[in-house]
Amino acid sequence: MSIEAVRAYLKERGREQEILEFPVSSATVELAAQALNTQPARIAKTLSFKTPDGDCLLLVAAGDGKIDNRKFRETFGFKAKMLAFDEVEPMTGHGVGGVCPFANPEGVRVCLDESLRRFETVFPACGSGNSAIRLTCDELESLSKEDFVKILTQPQNAITSQYGKLLAVDNIDLHFTEDAIEEIAEISADMNATSEDIGARRLHTVMEY
Repeated sequence: MSIEAVRAYLKERGREQEILEFPVSSATVELAAQALNTQPARIAKTLSFKTPDGDCLLLVAAGDGKIDNRKFRETFGFKAKMLAFDEVEPMTGHGVGGVCPFANPEGVRVCLDESLRRFETVFPACGSGNSAIRLTCDELESLSKEDFVKILTQPQNAITSQYGKLLAVDNIDLHFTEDAIEEIAEISADMNATSEDIGARRLHTVMEY
């Protein structure tokens, strides 16, 4: 069962006891909001898209959020195309109604939408159509080494690009090798694991050290 994969994933992070399971369905934003007695916007829905290479992109957004096709294309470089029903489980690791940003197959890219930051806590699913977990945005953004690499290199507003442009003002040509990016990601993940976990903000700390 998908929820068991998420339970194992969260157990490694000491959070498995925080999974909420309901006697009713939470498979849609509206049903999840009813099960949790909260507003629909606080449901962190996970939208699944197919990339031009046939891979999977998961976008976690507020329950009332809508896809802006122009912004999506500008950010990710391709047209928004949702996974077909029969593609969802094999490509995300979870069935329709339980898709979440946890315990996904290798190669799945997960991105968080800024619409979530209106709320102190939000509720993503946990792999089944009757589950959720309450997390702050920083907790949701608490990232693995692989995720750090994605943030460092993703085309729109990539951190490496930001620092390259900053130093270009002083006529300094800055480029990052893949090994350097991996090292920055590893240091960031290790620092979050051994001190305060501040998610992706740790990348700036390491870059400026």
